[in-house]
Amino acid sequence: RAAEKAKEEAKKRAEEKKKAEEDANKILVEAYITTLSDRDKELYKRGQKLQEDLLALEKAGVKDRTSVLEAFRIDEAAINQKYDDDAKKKQEEKDKQDKEKADKAKEEAEKAAKDKLEREDKAREDSANLLQADYDYKQALGKATFQDELDLFDKTRELGHQTMVANKESADAITAYDEET
Repeated sequence: RAAEKAKEEAKKRAEEKKKAEEDANKILVEAYITTLSDRDKELYKRGQKLQEDLLALEKAGVKDRTSVLEAFRIDEAAINQKYDDDAKKKQEEKDKQDKEKADKAKEEAEKAAKDKLEREDKAREDSANLLQADYDYKQALGKATFQDELDLFDKTRELGHQTMVANKESADAITAYDEET
């Protein structure tokens, strides 16, 4: 009687140990699954189902596993296709956003360059007007000399030339301006 009780006790401990090991393995598998990407989680779970299906066929004595393996292959391809499509769509969206940012930056740079050019043109125009006003003042006082007139012409001509170069006028237009002036 004591031997039977000891045997039952040992069997009970063995079952408890087996259950504890199964629980521990389940926890480890769940922890492993949480570390996987969504794609790998789906593939892992589908692989588990394949193993269960193959085990069920084996227990039933079914030797032909072709249809089960083909179903797995189809499901695996569908899972991969879904995630590949998602990745492609995300990349296309990122590329579109990057292009929009680049276009906006280019547009802003062009606007800044245009604004700078306009400010420089205005500064040259103001300089020419100031030179003209200074000459006109000297002339009104009767102190303007021919050299003052030549200096005014040379300085305003140079400012006009700089404006044409800054505005990227054609070489022919600049040459024509130089010849005319």
